[in-house]
Amino acid sequence: MIDVEAELRTHPAVDDVALVGYPGGEFGEQVCAVVVARSTPVTLAELRKHLDDLGMTQWYQPTRLSLIPRLPRNGNGKVRRELLKRWLVGEAELD
Repeated sequence: MIDVEAELRTHPAVDDVALVGYPGGEFGEQVCAVVVARSTPVTLAELRKHLDDLGMTQWYQPTRLSLIPRLPRNGNGKVRRELLKRWLVGEAELD
């Protein structure tokens, strides 16, 4: 997922991004791109086209997009993915 995140960060509308798995889909989990947009909101279709243009297979691409003002991080600066996962399924709130 880190490679996909790095490629998504090259999109001009993306300031920051975290890919987070959430329950669903035929294999039990799907991937959501949680994005902090620059000045213009971006769509899932735009992100997927960007990844297509970079040659990334559909298998690794996100199937959902959530836009937020900032990614939650711990004291060490790491993205709190577990919090984002719980937020995506409605079990937690973001600060």
